[in-house]
Amino acid sequence: MATRTASKNKDFVTIPRENYEEFLVWQKINSAKIFIPTAAEKRMLKKARENFAQGKYTSWNKVKHELGLGIRG
Repeated sequence: MATRTASKNKDFVTIPRENYEEFLVWQKINSAKIFIPTAAEKRMLKKARENFAQGKYTSWNKVKHELGLGIRG
């Protein structure tokens, strides 16, 4: 991979587009945060899934209405 500097103070470098696109893919993959839940979070998630399956939940629109946010378009 050939690179060349485009300015005298060397703060700008050009690289081939293909290498830049590979870098963007690499950056996206490697910058993702991995969520590792604790035991308590796993229990809460299990309970939330059970509640949802049983229909024990409140819709987002109802929450917004109760908070007085209304629906803005």
